[in-house]
Amino acid sequence: PTLVVKAAPETTDTFELIQKVSRGEEPLTVADSDILEAALDFEPGVKAAFKLTEKDPIAWGVRPDAAQLKAAINSFLVERSLTSFKDKAYKADLDEIKKRGVLRVLTRNTSTTFFVHKGDQFGFDFELVSELAKSLGVRLDITIPPTREALLQYLAEGKGDLAAAGLTVTAERQKTVAFSSPYQTVSELVVVAAKDKAQSLADLKGRKITVRKSSSYYESL
Repeated sequence: PTLVVKAAPETTDTFELIQKVSRGEEPLTVADSDILEAALDFEPGVKAAFKLTEKDPIAWGVRPDAAQLKAAINSFLVERSLTSFKDKAYKADLDEIKKRGVLRVLTRNTSTTFFVHKGDQFGFDFELVSELAKSLGVRLDITIPPTREALLQYLAEGKGDLAAAGLTVTAERQKTVAFSSPYQTVSELVVVAAKDKAQSLADLKGRKITVRKSSSYYESL
């Protein structure tokens, strides 16, 4: 009863409100689960406290008098749901992919691979695989496994045709994955607070460094 609902400016989107909560400029906000999942890659200072609703439907909107357009949209969405293979596991090479008309790509929500902002899809890997799908004459289907570690597991199980998520080529990964020609090179950097004096591995003696076990950094360390 004492909860106060503050109206945010209509020019502010949900992602910006999440950022304000992370910075302490707002105490809390409400976000769709998919938006928060994408935001957590950029704003680790927030979390979901609890659910307000369960499985709210998301749909497109048209004018009530656009009956033909609505019918065409519904037909498209039904066809897409019937031809979506995200929940099916099958191992296919190029001929079968072209026959099915779908290239299933496994990726992650990050600023460099794939993310959604204001309804549009972005990301370096996403743009590359979009061009690949276009060149093959097939539709692109994006699947995001629950964890980074699951990327290659999903690939091995046939839940995707290729994994495009900034994967570093390592000797360990090459035991189970056939990598394409490199399309980018990167350097692994030790990240510290701005005031930290560390300049070499010797300066890290006795300290703790945190990395994901599924990352290439863990293997190199």
